[in-house]
This record gives sequence, structure tokens and C-alpha cells, in this order.
Amino acid sequence: MNSRVKITVATAATLLAATALADPIEIVPLTGGEHPDTLGGYTLTPFDQPTDGYHECTTSHTGEQVCFDDGDGNSVSLLADDPDWWQYDGSPAPDQGNIFVVDDGRNLVDLILPENTRAFSLFVGASSGGRAWIQAYDDAGNSTDQVFFGVGADDTRGYGVYTTGCTSLTRITVEPFEWGFGYFSSNEGECTSVPEPGTLGLLGLGLLGLALTRRRLALQAINLR
Repeated sequence: MNSRVKITVATAATLLAATALADPIEIVPLTGGEHPDTLGGYTLTPFDQPTDGYHECTTSHTGEQVCFDDGDGNSVSLLADDPDWWQYDGSPAPDQGNIFVVDDGRNLVDLILPENTRAFSLFVGASSGGRAWIQAYDDAGNSTDQVFFGVGADDTRGYGVYTTGCTSLTRITVEPFEWGFGYFSSNEGECTSVPEPGTLGLLGLGLLGLALTRRRLALQAINLR
């Protein structure tokens, strides 16, 4: 194998390893506020508050719709309300109708997201204690594992979902019991993804290897003169 081929193989191996390290979708717990300013390098904007009543969709700041379905593609109508069991940061929800209550015994709801959704945040609460999970999908066919967490009265949990590459989020599935979700924020724009620290480290090692190989080739060329 000549030196040029070795350089090509080393570069390809580094890039493949870097790609393997970075999960295409990340789900992270949220702390310290209903609407985070940024998530995964993306600026988030809160949704306008919906009016009271039943809704199959809610509108983001861009005017796009986030719609609810039952996991089989059928629309679900949810009540926009402020239940007294919603307790985030030890405080009852404000009277703004920004929480969608699943009041028909349904255990699972899909949030169908607009095109170019790069990041999304939400909070999940329930009227009684139990175990819930969240899972996310993108337009390249990637999905996360189910992320499990406890939920219950006085125990409302927040999660952020974002893509680490330039794919778009398409769907977020949430599954507690006797529950609701709300406090939506999103980013629906151009990809501005920043490589993960592990990816940057691997790329740095690859570049260092290339530099050392080039230096050795240069020294060999001098010795042959």
C-alpha cells in the first residue's frame, strides 16, 4: 500500500469513526425554566399560548402546526387547560391554557412536527405517579431509544430533543398515564449543527496523523535527493 493510499484510508477511517460517535438525535433533561433559550446550539422560541378548548394542532412561532395523533396516524383532539396537578418548579401552572391534557385514558400521543424542526422542548406531567417515556424520530429514518422517567403530581419533567447533524425532527412520541404535556418551544430553521466534543477530538487526531504522515514523506523525499 503506497503512502497516498494510506493517507486516504486514514482519513476515511477517522471520518467514519467520528460519524459513528455522534448520535443523530439527542434527548436531554431540562432544568431551570419552562422555555430554554438554546438547545444543542439552536435558539428556541416558545409557542404562542393556545386558547381554551379542544385542539388537534397547535401553532408554533413560525405559523407552522404541531399536530397530535394516536400513533396510527389518526388525529387526536386534546384539551388546552391548566390542571392543578401540573407542578413545575413547585408552582402550579399559570392560567394560560398552555398545557394539553390527555383526558380520554389514552396512553400514547405522537407530536407530528413541521418540516425543518431542528430542536424541540416540552414538559410532561401527570395526575398520578407512574413511569413515562419519550422517543424521537427524524426525516432520515433515525430514532432514539425510549427514554424512561418518573412522572406524577408535583413531579413535572422537561425534555429537549435536537438533531446533531442536518436532519429534521419529524415526530416525538410521549407515553405516560393520566397526563398532559405543554410549554412547547422549537427551532424550525437552517441546520447549524456543531460537532460533538468526541467527534471534534477524533477529527483532531485524524488531522494530526495526516500531518505526521506528510512530514515523514517530506523527510523521505529529502533523504532520496
